[in-house]
Amino acid sequence: VRAARAAALQSAIAALGQEALAGTAPDVLMEETVRVLRDVFRAEIAVVLELSPDGKQWRARVGAGLKPGALGQRVLDSTGDSQPGYTIQTNAAVIVTDLRKETRFQPSPMLLEHGAVSGMSVVIRGRSRPYGVLSVHSVRRRRFDADDANTLTAIANVLGMAIERAATDAQLRASEAQSRFLAS
Repeated sequence: VRAARAAALQSAIAALGQEALAGTAPDVLMEETVRVLRDVFRAEIAVVLELSPDGKQWRARVGAGLKPGALGQRVLDSTGDSQPGYTIQTNAAVIVTDLRKETRFQPSPMLLEHGAVSGMSVVIRGRSRPYGVLSVHSVRRRRFDADDANTLTAIANVLGMAIERAATDAQLRASEAQSRFLAS
């Protein structure tokens, strides 16, 4: 069973990496990622939290297993003692066995209202700053392990590279458009 699960995790990383290399738009890749995470980890909730450029707010950018209205408009203060804030601060995978008993940070009201009990989160790294946090949560108590955290980190790295690539491509297109405009 463990070998089959490991193979499924590696397959998920490879498939998402191929999508990223093919130039799939980051939003599309994020949507696919949260669906894959729920399946691979057999978890009910998967979320991409985007950190604002000033580092002061979180926005649930993409999620699976969340109630309507939990995405997009809901902005969370990043200055508090939160799981994503703690994840960025420690710059390491954060594994939680029981959110209700957590002492390192304050559990997210959004996660608690969705019934999340156990979970893990990792940083989505950008070239110059963190883009955000990728997390997966279960509504039942379970133990995520170091292999799970490494898999989630690998997937977050794929997302980070796709986001950076899209930003670089957009800058290049803007520069080329400006050059054509100046040449004409």
